[in-house]
Amino acid sequence: MDAQEAIEVQTAGEPPSAVAELFLAGCTVPGLEEPSLERLSLELAPFVHLRILSLNCCSLRFLESFPVLPKLRVLELADNQLTGKPGLPGIPSHPKGHQREGGGCVMSQATSSHSAPPRSSR
Repeated sequence: MDAQEAIEVQTAGEPPSAVAELFLAGCTVPGLEEPSLERLSLELAPFVHLRILSLNCCSLRFLESFPVLPKLRVLELADNQLTGKPGLPGIPSHPKGHQREGGGCVMSQATSSHSAPPRSSR
């Protein structure tokens, strides 16, 4: 399923401003051959109240055009081929952002009620 279809299914006709969570893990993202995520950014930009966004396993390589999502607290990016600078425009870097096993990353903001996972005692 592509990201646009997944967004349509998950929002079920609700206006983008009413949606707080989107799980697009494993979805095909159109325009991945471009050096930016312009198409995906245009689709996500209206979701101004989005708090959780999962983009795991989407074959993402770049995040340069990632939209500003002011309420976003959790962004899951595991199992992508990201290159370039860490961090995203519009999503401040924060100590609560942490690496997960498998090379993925979860970024969360200071005001989030989500906390970092417990450290392994290995």
